[in-house]
Amino acid sequence: MHFENGLKKCQCRFGFSDNEGTCEKCDCGRDGECIFENGRKKCHCNFGFSDNGGTCKNCDCGSDGQCIFGNGLKKCQCNSGFSDDEGTCKNCDCGWYGKCIFENGSKKCQCDPWFSEDGGTCKKCDCGSNGKCIFENGVKKCQCRSGFSDNKGTCEKCDCGSDGKCIFENDLKKCQCNSGFSDDWGACKKCDCGEKGTCTFINGLKWCACDKGHTEVDGICKECVCGENGTCSFINGLKKCICGNGYAEANGVCKDCDCGKYSHSCYLDTMDHKLCVCHFGYVQRMASVMRITPHLQ
Repeated sequence: MHFENGLKKCQCRFGFSDNEGTCEKCDCGRDGECIFENGRKKCHCNFGFSDNGGTCKNCDCGSDGQCIFGNGLKKCQCNSGFSDDEGTCKNCDCGWYGKCIFENGSKKCQCDPWFSEDGGTCKKCDCGSNGKCIFENGVKKCQCRSGFSDNKGTCEKCDCGSDGKCIFENDLKKCQCNSGFSDDWGACKKCDCGEKGTCTFINGLKWCACDKGHTEVDGICKECVCGENGTCSFINGLKKCICGNGYAEANGVCKDCDCGKYSHSCYLDTMDHKLCVCHFGYVQRMASVMRITPHLQ
């Protein structure tokens, strides 16, 4: 014991330290100094070591952070612009608007609200309250929640029902409906014309645009061919050929049928024989129409 500046001071042996004038047990191991502060033991550990349950143990996070123990586990308190990567403080900066961390050895930015990561930096990115804003290859993109869609960088109300996708084109809502459905006043509704036609709604009414050689029958596009010289349709469920001038229907196909200028019309029978309906004073002879010459007595 001796006095310094009039104050009593104890020179304690190894493993003990002065606690208000008495040498008491105080040991932090060989890698630090043990002292008492306000009656409590405290370890002043050497560089690269930290207090772990009253003993200075190896704890190193590199030159860019402080290493501590919490509940017996090593923890790095890194300097600004650095983050813990598997026990070492490494450069990690996402700018002013986010926190930088490491996950599985890869840098990740945890950005503030209305900001998103773009090339390792948190940048302004806002799609409104109905969606999440991200950057893809440097381009802003809105991931909108159900019932909303991206309209020039803002998630706006856009719903076509469960059978289609709603988008905006030039500020106008558009429904991209699933197969077998079509847009009817902003909602995807059942609309099917079969495999040979396209179904749409016009003023609320179903309309089938059938492929060539097909026509609509009871809302389904069915094959209907009359050849190149006629138009095919179904009337009361029965096929009907409307043939052009000089043609007539035979066995479901428009074929050449011309009786000349002195006939009303031309027909073909099931054997493709020509039948002429002649003007008054004319009669069919073979395949042509001839004038009847009165027999004078």
